[in-house]
Amino acid sequence: MRSSIAGALLFATIPLLVAAQNGTTQNGTAPPATIFVAGYDGFVRTLALTGEGNSSALTLVNQTDGCGANPSWLNIEITKQRVWCLDEGFVAGFGTLNSLDIEDNGILRPVEHRNVSASPVHSRIYNGGKNIVLAQFGNAETSGIRGGLTVHSIGDNGVLGASTNITFPGLSAPGPRPGQALPRAHGVFSDPEDKNLVVLDYGADLIRIYKQETDGSLTEGAVTRLAPGTGPRHARFFQHSANPQLYLFVLSEFQNTISTFNVSYDDDKLVLTGPSRVIDTFGGWGDATTLQNAKAAEIRVTYDNKFVIVSNRNDTTFPDSDSLTTFTVNADGSLVPVQIAAAGGKFPRSFQVNLKGDKVLVAAQTDSKVIVLARNPQSGLISGPIASLAIDTTIDGVPAGLPAAIWNE
Repeated sequence: MRSSIAGALLFATIPLLVAAQNGTTQNGTAPPATIFVAGYDGFVRTLALTGEGNSSALTLVNQTDGCGANPSWLNIEITKQRVWCLDEGFVAGFGTLNSLDIEDNGILRPVEHRNVSASPVHSRIYNGGKNIVLAQFGNAETSGIRGGLTVHSIGDNGVLGASTNITFPGLSAPGPRPGQALPRAHGVFSDPEDKNLVVLDYGADLIRIYKQETDGSLTEGAVTRLAPGTGPRHARFFQHSANPQLYLFVLSEFQNTISTFNVSYDDDKLVLTGPSRVIDTFGGWGDATTLQNAKAAEIRVTYDNKFVIVSNRNDTTFPDSDSLTTFTVNADGSLVPVQIAAAGGKFPRSFQVNLKGDKVLVAAQTDSKVIVLARNPQSGLISGPIASLAIDTTIDGVPAGLPAAIWNE
């Protein structure tokens, strides 16, 4: 097992964080924020963001190897002070689901570890916190191990209970893009009523719907077929304050598009209609070469429900940086481009806006760098980085990368 970082670094940071629990630090500045970062080198790290504006700084506080060899996706239950971490399982050949308690100063303490198969890449807590579902990407195409879902119950004490595997049917023929010889779940999302799950099948170019039963089990519902080579990756629900219609924005990795679907219900079963609109993830600012080579990664709706942001990888819009595109949303669900901004690094697989809306946290995977960008909550405009931290994730001379980062809030 790999050990934590030197105790001198840990204890040098703790006084600052303890003072922040009273709402201010010893010198009267804004309290530090804590951030959790997953690294493919086998560590989940806690960072502290201190200072304000251009005087901000990121500092490594602690790291743990309690999420297996290849930590990838992080889910936080802030009321329970718990992080769920997925290990994609490149090294072991199988993935793992891991729970870690958030202790004082943002230190993560590993609690539980469970082996799962088929490379989990995304997770969602549902059924009022009684279940967690994993999107299984599937193993190498030569292995023939298909993707699907793994459902786990969670006891009142946070301990994992029974689990169920749902393996997707095999494909009659491979899709046109790399990685599409097998069905592959890449994202799983609960509807606002916590009654249905939307699953993005990246390999089969499908949107799969599952109705949640009261015991947390899943019943397969409608399937929406997308154009071959779409590669649906992630999605977000949206409802405008001036319109009761619920929408689903589906992000395509291969086509670099956001498709808007209308959402309705038939006896509590979610039904998708559309897409009614499709817009590229660069908002019209990307040329043909960019759209062909880029790989859309993440889509999020800001907490004020006013903006949609997507991250673009393998982008050429900015020197030495990929991009984030911001959209506003009209009452009819249409997206209006506002800005394309530098993400601060290469391959922003994961990003997250904080609750206040004035900062954007970016994990630049191939750069092994964490960046915090300033953002205007009213206009939605993202400006330059106020802090960044390069992290050594080198294994056998090659950077392993940082696939995910989340705010501890």
